Amino acid sequence: MLQSFLKSFRAALKDPIRQSRLIVLHTIGSHPDACNRIIDFKDPYRVKDKNYEYLACYVSSIKKTDDFISRVYEILSKEELRTGRPFSIIYFSDHGQVHKLNDGKVLLNNNVASKFHYDIPLIKIDSDNKDLRLTLSSEKSGLNFTEGLANWMGIRNPDLLLYDLFDGKKDPTDFGLKRKIESIKTPPDPTIDLSSHLQ
Repeated sequence: MLQSFLKSFRAALKDPIRQSRLIVLHTIGSHPDACNRIIDFKDPYRVKDKNYEYLACYVSSIKKTDDFISRVYEILSKEELRTGRPFSIIYFSDHGQVHKLNDGKVLLNNNVASKFHYDIPLIKIDSDNKDLRLTLSSEKSGLNFTEGLANWMGIRNPDLLLYDLFDGKKDPTDFGLKRKIESIKTPPDPTIDLSSHLQ
């Protein structure tokens, strides 16, 4: 399935269009059933304790996503060598998850209110900055994402604010979202160290 997906991506890159272009690659993510998401993945994590099996599937699905982004980057890098066209990749997810125990089994879901549902990855990879690695901790709101995406693509419109997702600055406004997140009283979801449970 991944091969046919990447084949379609390569075909889109062969289109002789000269202007800037946006190609959206929508993955199906890691849920609701992470173990079903990795049935075609060659190198999943395996655990000794079945109670951690779903968590291992989830971590494997993240690894699968990393591999996918790496393949996309390799394809774009080869295309840049062939055509001289630089590229930029943005990766983001829609929401985070929290874990719960069900008869001793560790499961992940988003049906319990948690601040972690709003804590998601946002990654940019630019071919012009291959040797630059910068980690930003500024809080950005998804409510401002449209303006940020437009700015990234170089779109200017009087109805859109000039807004940079990667300027390292906290959002001046998030339309009350931070207050909503802070009102969630669910205890923080602790990190689970899977390493001692791996085969």
